[in-house]
Amino acid sequence: ATWDITPTNYYTYRGCLIEEARTNTNTYSSDITAASINAGAVKAYNTGIARDGTLTMDRVTTNGINYYSGIYKTAGSFSIGNVVTFQCVIRPIQNCDSLQLEFGFDTPNDIAKFNFDTASLISKGANMSSADITPLPNGLFLITITGTMARTANPAWTCYAGQNGVVVIYEIGDVQVELGESASSYIPTTTAAVTRNADVLSYD
Repeated sequence: ATWDITPTNYYTYRGCLIEEARTNTNTYSSDITAASINAGAVKAYNTGIARDGTLTMDRVTTNGINYYSGIYKTAGSFSIGNVVTFQCVIRPIQNCDSLQLEFGFDTPNDIAKFNFDTASLISKGANMSSADITPLPNGLFLITITGTMARTANPAWTCYAGQNGVVVIYEIGDVQVELGESASSYIPTTTAAVTRNADVLSYD
């Protein structure tokens, strides 16, 4: 690649993004067909526009009764002491002021609760070192959760209503689970985990 950049007072050039090899262990990263339903939630496919402009966001409607109504899915195999990062994109549709995302760092799962009305973290589990919500264009939010495995397991992630007595509706996509203390750029998957090779920068 080549760059022809004239420095100005309006930005700071930080160079190229060079990433190490990473594996997204979450299969069907933009398709919740393989995710299981909990407590009567309803899934619908390709209902919303993802951050890359494709119609690949999937919708979940909870049962309006239980806080644990939603979806869950296993994503890889990790050992005790592994640092793992879970990431997904959410579009809140209705009553997403206490949305509950879990990851199986321990038994029971560690829980992070987010208020999408205020783009804020309500609470996070003991094994989670960080749980962040970042607004994106077009009504999307990037959720990033990092923690340390307190057990050796095939952990699951979940996305539940987080409150009783109300119907919660959200769209979800771009789900990624990887070893590492921070998330890397998105690695799409289908039937199997996908590894992106390490970036190599060369100069002519």
